[in-house]
This record gives sequence, structure tokens and C-alpha cells, in this order.
Amino acid sequence: MVGSSSKKTKVLFVCSNINSGHVDCYSFGLAWIVSVSQRAGFDCQVLVVHHRNEYRKVVSAVKLFH
Repeated sequence: MVGSSSKKTKVLFVCSNINSGHVDCYSFGLAWIVSVSQRAGFDCQVLVVHHRNEYRKVVSAVKLFH
């Protein structure tokens, strides 16, 4: 567990896949970092953004996730 309190530290990972020809945005590097972070005790969430009009999703996720 990270820190001295019992509350987990939250980490929001945002994968920006804007203007890409690939619909899937799977990143082995990001998956590895999220996995290691979870094993270290962090509360992780991943958000994939495919278009610029989805930027509001990032702001909403940050507000809800904190």
C-alpha cells in the first residue's frame, strides 16, 4: 500500500488516439505501467480518447475520479 493512510492513491491514465487510423488503442507499455501501478496499491483507471470532441470526457473523468 502506498502512503500511510488506508485510502488508495488514484491514478487516471489517458490514452490519446486522436487522428489515428487504428480503432484499437492497445498499448503494451501503458498496460504494463497500469499493471505495475495496481500491484503497488494504486487505484487505476484508463480512459481512451479517439476524437477531439471527446475532450470533455477527460474533464469529466478527472472530476469524478478524484
